[in-house]
Amino acid sequence: MTGAFRLPTGAACRLRRPGLPFLARYHVLALTTGARAATPEDIDALLCLARRLGRRLGTHYFGDAESFTILFNGARTRRSPSPHVHIIPARSVSQKRWALAALHLKHVTRLVARMLRVLTPRLPRRPHAAR
Repeated sequence: MTGAFRLPTGAACRLRRPGLPFLARYHVLALTTGARAATPEDIDALLCLARRLGRRLGTHYFGDAESFTILFNGARTRRSPSPHVHIIPARSVSQKRWALAALHLKHVTRLVARMLRVLTPRLPRRPHAAR
C-alpha cells in the first residue's frame, strides 16, 4: 500500500514502501517537504494517520488490526529533515524484534549490497544469435 494523503492541518504526506532486505512489509509515512516547516499539530496529525494506517496494514497482512508497530523519531534523533513514521506490520513480538533488528541494520545491508555491485565483475554480454 502506498499513496498520498492530506492531513487535517493542510500538510501533505506520503506513504511509501521502501525495498529493504528482510522487511517485506515495512512502510514509511513522511510529511512532504513544503514551503513551511512542520508544526506540532502537523506531527500530531501525522501520528494519528500512522496509527490508522498501521491498523489497516495489520488487517491487510494478518487479519488483525492490532498487529503493527510504529516508530517516530523526534527532530534531534532523526536522520532525514522531514518528520516521518516507520510502520511495521508484525504478527508477534518475535516478528517485531526481527523487524527492528533488520531496520537497525538497514544501512549496513545497503552498504554491503552497494559494495557487492561495485566489486563483482560484470559478466560479458552474450553476442546476439545470428538470425
